[in-house]
Amino acid sequence: MTSREQDAVRLLLLIDGACEPLTAAEKAMPALEQAVGVMRTQVKLQKLDFWLRNPDYLANELLTEYESEREEALLDIAGRILGGGEDTAVPLVAGMAGCSLIAVLALLLTRGGTHLPHSPGSPCDDMDTPASAAI
Repeated sequence: MTSREQDAVRLLLLIDGACEPLTAAEKAMPALEQAVGVMRTQVKLQKLDFWLRNPDYLANELLTEYESEREEALLDIAGRILGGGEDTAVPLVAGMAGCSLIAVLALLLTRGGTHLPHSPGSPCDDMDTPASAAI
């Protein structure tokens, strides 16, 4: 099991690596004036987190993509993941989704690392809420 702080560091790493540039409209929003990127959906963040914690599933996804794209780099990356010879998976924790994701992002928020735009009326377990985190 990982600590909330470890989860926060892992998610910050993912947000930093996968965030997209802000649009002109987003740059004009006062709440995002210091943001350098945005993660548009919680689903994307959850998938990336799952693959980071379970690299064998990422390798399988890359192999599936290779079957349709025939891009050699995908096969090479999957081979390196599967050929590592060590168990690198972080144990799955029941309930590490939905509102738990918000709780971990909230820890980053208290440290000044992220901003969580809120969509009024959206329940916290709505996995398709846009603009889930900005850094």
